[in-house]
Amino acid sequence: RGSHYIKGTPAACLLCNDFTAELSDISLGSIGSPRGWRSLLIRSEIGEELVNEAIKLGYLQANDLSDEDIKVIAKVSKRKKETAKKNREELFSKYETFEKAVKLLGSLNVRYLSEDVEVEYLKHLNEVEL
Repeated sequence: RGSHYIKGTPAACLLCNDFTAELSDISLGSIGSPRGWRSLLIRSEIGEELVNEAIKLGYLQANDLSDEDIKVIAKVSKRKKETAKKNREELFSKYETFEKAVKLLGSLNVRYLSEDVEVEYLKHLNEVEL
């Protein structure tokens, strides 16, 4: 048990705290599901319409997740947030500047930074000529 990452896991995956795609209309995963099934989380009316239509047309077979399954997903999601935060703190403590870390990792990772770091970086951008 515990956190584990496959060697070669992209930096973005190590830094990302969004285990269950919280801003999506629907998300799909295997945590909390019996073998051969997937956990599908619906987060919006559009997502609900899409899933209901897919069931109606025979593309999906669905059963409700148990309360225990939902607890497992929530626990793993919480752990992912904590691990990602720790990974970001460790990573950015290794570099003299935010810019050096971003250059190494790629600008895509900027969206995973804490709000405080983003605010400081935006202040910095206002002070320097680009």
